[in-house]
Amino acid sequence: MKKILWTTVALCILVFSGLAPASAAEEPVPDSMTNGAGLNAQIDVPVASPLAQVTMYKYTVVNVQKTSNWTDKTKQIGICKVAAGAGGGRCTISNTYTVGTTIQTSLGIGVNDVAANLGFSSTKTVSGTIAWTSGVAPVGSSFKAWATGTRATYQVQYWKGTKVTGQTNVSWVLQSTSGTLAAFSPVQGFTVGQ
Repeated sequence: MKKILWTTVALCILVFSGLAPASAAEEPVPDSMTNGAGLNAQIDVPVASPLAQVTMYKYTVVNVQKTSNWTDKTKQIGICKVAAGAGGGRCTISNTYTVGTTIQTSLGIGVNDVAANLGFSSTKTVSGTIAWTSGVAPVGSSFKAWATGTRATYQVQYWKGTKVTGQTNVSWVLQSTSGTLAAFSPVQGFTVGQ
């Protein structure tokens, strides 16, 4: 009977002293978690603007064909003529010469760019001496000396390219193709003919 009485007294003391457990109050959800407009608020995402394009241009040298030991008859470097002689005569070409490289261009490409594609040097020149005498030939016969070297024929193409800024792939479109062009790179020596 005493145990029950003491238990009842202890409970009464706890209640009147304010120490009795109370139910926890619910904490409100901060506005920062609801974007200030509730959990279903819409978030605006910026749309990226179209990427800028870069335009570029280039030249290519194509359909290259080379011929060594070519006689360039546009580069005459000596001449002689048989003047007189019973039953014919002889003539002699005695001359010094200097011959330079010639390179045709088109569509705006530079000479040095063509030369690099051909394996030529645009500034190459050769010099030499001719000392040549003909065999017996009829009076009035003439003989000419021409430069020799390597001849190249080719075409030039002009291209337009576009790419997106920041990317490496370029989309190239052919704009124009030249006709057949020619270049000549001389060597020391000459060819004689009539």
